[in-house]
Amino acid sequence: MTPEVQGHLKFSQKKLLEGQDILHGTQHWAVVARSAYVAALSAAPAIIRDRTGKTPKTHSGTRSEISRLAWLDPRIDGTFAEFLVKGYELKSDVDYGDQDSDDVTREQAIDILATATRLVAHAEWLLSQPDAPPAA
Repeated sequence: MTPEVQGHLKFSQKKLLEGQDILHGTQHWAVVARSAYVAALSAAPAIIRDRTGKTPKTHSGTRSEISRLAWLDPRIDGTFAEFLVKGYELKSDVDYGDQDSDDVTREQAIDILATATRLVAHAEWLLSQPDAPPAA
């Protein structure tokens, strides 16, 4: 695993811990959901970098490339791209005021954080596997 890939995964873990801390310490559910999305968003480029040697520069580039790689390698969780689409919409709504942070419920925040945690763990597992199929 290259230092760049390790850096993406380390940042993902940091964001998951941040989300857990916020979840247990406040009622800012939108912030929990945002941190969870950012964690998954950082794990996706770790997979992409490992498979292609390149790191996407945009959210949409990350989503489309992880989707393409999942199509090529059935070991990549296909829900990754779907989660990144929904997470980006939520993050944008919260960041730019289209959605009041009170609109995110505790249950939604818990669900988003659980999904992101699963996807980061999946990325770590995937990157530890030998003989990854080459990206076309």
